Amino acid sequence: MSIKSTIRYFVKSKYKHLIYSEELKHSYEGLSVTGGMLKNKVVVIVGATGDIGKAITKRFLLEGCKIIILARSEDKAKSLMKKANEQFPDGVIAYHIVDFEDADSIKTVSEKLSEYEFDYYINCVGIFNSYDRNRIFRSISEEQFTKSWIINYENLMLMTEIVAKQMRERFNENQRIINIGSICATERPYQSTPYGMSKSAVHHMTRYLNNKYSELSILCIEPGSVATVMGDRKIGSDIANANNLLGRVSLPEEIAAVSAFLCSDVGRFIDPIISASACETF
Repeated sequence: MSIKSTIRYFVKSKYKHLIYSEELKHSYEGLSVTGGMLKNKVVVIVGATGDIGKAITKRFLLEGCKIIILARSEDKAKSLMKKANEQFPDGVIAYHIVDFEDADSIKTVSEKLSEYEFDYYINCVGIFNSYDRNRIFRSISEEQFTKSWIINYENLMLMTEIVAKQMRERFNENQRIINIGSICATERPYQSTPYGMSKSAVHHMTRYLNNKYSELSILCIEPGSVATVMGDRKIGSDIANANNLLGRVSLPEEIAAVSAFLCSDVGRFIDPIISASACETF
């Protein structure tokens, strides 16, 4: 047996099962991870109706923030706003619809955002398809690649730079932009997939914009596998993972907590690229 196989066998024998339950989820939803530092701040969350987006929305509501939701589905946006405001009255102050396949939609919603004085802007937009999961590249169509590239990078870059310019015009020292990237940007098995390529572009975009808009703080969180529907996991799924150092995949609530922490005063002193979970090593 090779050394690699021996290590894999040892890790698999050590980590058995861990079910992603409501109880486990709620255990990561404490009242504050910033000591109340973000109270009354205004946060724009793009892709708020996805699993990571919903966790980030709740985390910032727990921190006492006011939320502006950006989402593709109006029904989902309305539902999230209603449920959030039942627990945090008037916590979600508005929602707007945006389609990241359509540059005109981005320009329209950007004009609406200019009416608000928001402190933080968090990008949770992204698509991850079966051909990404299976590490397929050569057999995918040009249309499939183009769609991933436009949503995950091209229009995300367009929107982020528009927002950065808006923030610079009304500058205050607390402003942050956080992109939710992926470790697929730097991990060889996924670098040749549309998802990996686009997330690699987001990685470098973050560094570029952080230098260009140096008066702001523009960061990128790059998690490994996360317990989301997009990651083929949901409540009730086994999230044990013998292939990383954690022995499990990350939770959306952990990514949300990191996002809030980075928006605190500590965040301005941290490197633009944050690796938020142990990568898959075997």
